[in-house]
Amino acid sequence: MLTRFMHQYLFLQTPLLGPLWIGLALLAFGGDALANSSAGGVTLAWDASTAAGLGGYKVHYGTSSGNYAANVDVGAQTTYPLSGLQEGATYYFAVTAYDFARTTESGYSNEVSATIPTTVKKPTADFTASQTSGYTPLTMNFTPTVTGSITSWQWDFGDGTTSDGAASAVPAAMKSYASEGTYSASLTVTGPGGSVTKTKPVTVIIFAPPRKRLR
Repeated sequence: MLTRFMHQYLFLQTPLLGPLWIGLALLAFGGDALANSSAGGVTLAWDASTAAGLGGYKVHYGTSSGNYAANVDVGAQTTYPLSGLQEGATYYFAVTAYDFARTTESGYSNEVSATIPTTVKKPTADFTASQTSGYTPLTMNFTPTVTGSITSWQWDFGDGTTSDGAASAVPAAMKSYASEGTYSASLTVTGPGGSVTKTKPVTVIIFAPPRKRLR
């Protein structure tokens, strides 16, 4: 999703380049939008300068306002995707222009800032069954293994019965099968990163105890 934060203009005066307009607009993306990278990033865009002798631009950025610990020379392009930023951190950005000889550089443009979105990962779900066969009625224990942040869960035992709840942890489940058959049990978990279902074909063979032989 693309969010346009602001578009401001600052009149900059440089000895060689003369009057220079640089309007810096910040376009922020989540980490997944930057070449499917897991690292957060933003895309910066600014208005091209028509000043004679313009050689290119530098993007300056840092985690405190007016203090830019890093910069990157982007050449003559007026948009730049900056990746590898720390998720959850707020960054401040400004642009400068330089001449062909790279001996003169303008002052900073207006400053813009953005908080890099945190990538929320989809949870994972798995479970084990205590046994797969036995005498009727057969009682089985299901033990879940879940990673990631969740807000709700649901057990589906494959015979039309379910168990669900709204919690950050999935409890173990106990199920008694009274009818003979083969069932597929599943566990579904849902969280900020989405929903996932794990299904396992749990074969439950329910049979009567062997009859005693008559002597």
